[in-house]
Amino acid sequence: MKKPTITYDDFDRLDLRAGLVKSVESVADSKKLLALMVDFGSELGEIEILAGLKEYFREDNFINKTFVFLVNLEPKPMGGKISNGMILAADIEGNPQLIPLSPIIAPGSIIR
Repeated sequence: MKKPTITYDDFDRLDLRAGLVKSVESVADSKKLLALMVDFGSELGEIEILAGLKEYFREDNFINKTFVFLVNLEPKPMGGKISNGMILAADIEGNPQLIPLSPIIAPGSIIR
């Protein structure tokens, strides 16, 4: 189902960046959460982002790969940690699919 139309200003408020996943660890006592340490280049540095993807992917599906992240999402406590963004994934019949970017895209690159 298509979502309601937004303005360009609404879209422009999203800070979408290329992020290189440096490390991944399972969040203790959580069946769903992985803690991703993501490099966003010199401007933003490394940021921890939690993803509820443990049941779908192994940790090595992320390591040293670049993905699109939303980096200005309000921080959210999850599993005793705080998530500082969100990884974007495609929804294929209710199952998430990672969307890797080309390795030539530098960490921190703005996505428009």
